[in-house]
Amino acid sequence: MDAVQLQQNVGRYDGTDTDEYSGLCIESGFVQGLAEGGEEGWLREGKLIVKDETFEIVAAHNYPIPEGTYTLLGSRPLSPSRQVQEQYWVAGKRLPDNKFQKLSVFQMNDLEEVERLKDLCNENPSRTILV
Repeated sequence: MDAVQLQQNVGRYDGTDTDEYSGLCIESGFVQGLAEGGEEGWLREGKLIVKDETFEIVAAHNYPIPEGTYTLLGSRPLSPSRQVQEQYWVAGKRLPDNKFQKLSVFQMNDLEEVERLKDLCNENPSRTILV
């Protein structure tokens, strides 16, 4: 399996002491079904709702993700061989001045759903500062 490459969209710019992200972004996605922690090693199943579309998601960790609306930053769903693979999303809160605070991570494993969600993404977001 190819490595997750969210870092390809993260860097330090303009001589600042901040990390910035540029890539797939969903400003408002509702996450449900992952509010309860699980046993280590088990995938927990939930749902992501974006613009009245529902997608299956999983969390491979046992940390709860409270049900709610989040800003989501996504990995590129293409492997180096240009094939669609699973997609990882960092869920967090959008703060003032285009800042983003991470809460948790989940993934999508259904390749058709990855493609369907990609059509709803903003691929050219404004600068996002990671805190």
